[in-house]
Amino acid sequence: MISLTRARMLRVVAGAGAVGALSLVEPRRLGPLAHGAYRVGVAAATAALVADSSRYDLPVLDPVRDGVVAGGVTLGLMDVVEGFDARMVDALRGLGMTRPRLALAALGAAGTAAVIAPPHLGDPDRSWSLREETFGEPAGVPRPPRRGP
Repeated sequence: MISLTRARMLRVVAGAGAVGALSLVEPRRLGPLAHGAYRVGVAAATAALVADSSRYDLPVLDPVRDGVVAGGVTLGLMDVVEGFDARMVDALRGLGMTRPRLALAALGAAGTAAVIAPPHLGDPDRSWSLREETFGEPAGVPRPPRRGP
């Protein structure tokens, strides 16, 4: 059964909305201060999404540190990210698309929701964990004696 509480749904919508909103920004048109704020915003959104999603998987360090590392790596790679973004927008315009940022924002939001929603679906009471032993016989239960030769 799929269960999605309001708080979980809000996290999915906020994450997808943040990615979609940041995808609408054309960084080539920003001044120095706004450009820096944009880069920090992208890094902060990445950090929040990684920290939230690593709460449900096995984190590398812990959720907060995973988020800080991901945000720092993102901030360090923003020149590469923005270069790829510019080439993608220019290519879509070259193909005749009039609003490529709107299409990228919709795809980014949908993709983000598809990636971050599964951990929020199902298991509402968190009764199952990846860290539990799920195979083999339970510890402390004696085996019945063998019969026959």
